[in-house]
Amino acid sequence: AFYKSIPESVYWPMFVVATIAAVIASQATISATFSIIKQAVALGCFPRVKVVHTSKKMSGQIYIPEINW
Repeated sequence: AFYKSIPESVYWPMFVVATIAAVIASQATISATFSIIKQAVALGCFPRVKVVHTSKKMSGQIYIPEINW
């Protein structure tokens, strides 16, 4: 219904913008989830989980096997 309400002349630019917005929102949700879990573990409100740092150069690149099953 959303894409049918857009005029034909701006359909593809709007499609690209909406797709990019969805990708950014997805990454933000993933980052927020890991941040909340990290803080909860630090406060003792969440069971301790194994955190694997996947990159030696980037500190934020982590993998948590219990979360990413």
